[in-house]
Amino acid sequence: MKETDILLERFRKSIEDMPNEDFLKLLDKIEAQPQEENELTVGEFLSLISEDSAATKPLFADDLEEAVN
Repeated sequence: MKETDILLERFRKSIEDMPNEDFLKLLDKIEAQPQEENELTVGEFLSLISEDSAATKPLFADDLEEAVN
């Protein structure tokens, strides 16, 4: 097993063991942090990966403007 797999498994386990209230607070805190250019919030990232065609969608605001125009 790769080291990254071990770390991801530990992270997954820690999230699963977290009380729901603490998990919601964590998500709220992550979502509320100011965004710098070319950064995504966790919610934006999850939305992108949950869509079937996420790989073909622009990831950053600059790319989105170019795609729209």
